[in-house]
Amino acid sequence: MTESKRKDIPGGGHIFVRYERFKADLPAICKKTRIELTELTYPDYVTFAAEWVKVEPLEEGGHADQDLS
Repeated sequence: MTESKRKDIPGGGHIFVRYERFKADLPAICKKTRIELTELTYPDYVTFAAEWVKVEPLEEGGHADQDLS
């Protein structure tokens, strides 16, 4: 197994929590952009995810928060 030497990459638990938050926010994002969730294309999804990351950045140290629950 290869490990990254970068220390600013969050662990799997934090990535999972952030992904779950994005998925929870996705219906509101779709509503705001007038795109039905069921009609979401891959380019839409990628664009929404990239924009979401900009407004929901990781905190200093690479962690969105300390609580994984």
